[in-house]
Amino acid sequence: RCPSMFAFRYLYRVPTAAVASALTFGVTAHSAFETFTAERRRRAAAGEPAPTREDLQRWFEAAWKPEGFPDATAEANYRRRVGTMLDGFWQDELAETADVLHEELAFDLRLDPGDGSPAIRIGGKIDRVDRLPSGGIDVIDYKTGKSSSQKDIEENLQLSLYALAARDALGLGTPEHVTLYFTEEQTRKRTSRTDEQLDAAREELIARATTIRSGDFHATPSERTCGY
Repeated sequence: RCPSMFAFRYLYRVPTAAVASALTFGVTAHSAFETFTAERRRRAAAGEPAPTREDLQRWFEAAWKPEGFPDATAEANYRRRVGTMLDGFWQDELAETADVLHEELAFDLRLDPGDGSPAIRIGGKIDRVDRLPSGGIDVIDYKTGKSSSQKDIEENLQLSLYALAARDALGLGTPEHVTLYFTEEQTRKRTSRTDEQLDAAREELIARATTIRSGDFHATPSERTCGY
């Protein structure tokens, strides 16, 4: 969004008093979803029934951190969204027959700039990897909040990065699908990435990292970016 903002936040560590309520809410939801799918897989292997809606609520409450919100009003506003989101996730998961292989799958992707400089390392976690009936995999990223357009999904660099990590760092092959799972709207928006698209994404990531290494942190002012 803005090289200068990147430098202020991640290089110079300029402190901010803002508390990211949306991030707190998202982290809480991710934790509950991860526990649900892992426990469902464990129970299925043991011949036990799937987790209940009450189980899901309990795991969500265990991960909830009031201090992650700037005030009681903000916390209450997010609280009002919990029931609908958990209802939708639970119903959608029970309706799905997907085989969940991994939750919060960590990766360490290394990219060779090709100019003799050290490898670029990108670490992260993939929210979820499903095995599809076809035998391929679906790389899934949970999202709370409003859904994006299909065009945005097709151009989403984050999804390309996850697919690239699945192929080149984790040895899972090129995903058949990459998906943004909008849990509050109970919508899964899927797309795919070809090997050619993943190679292009790799080059884009190398170019961005090379710019960072060069110390080029020019400002790109805009009302939206500067407003945040």
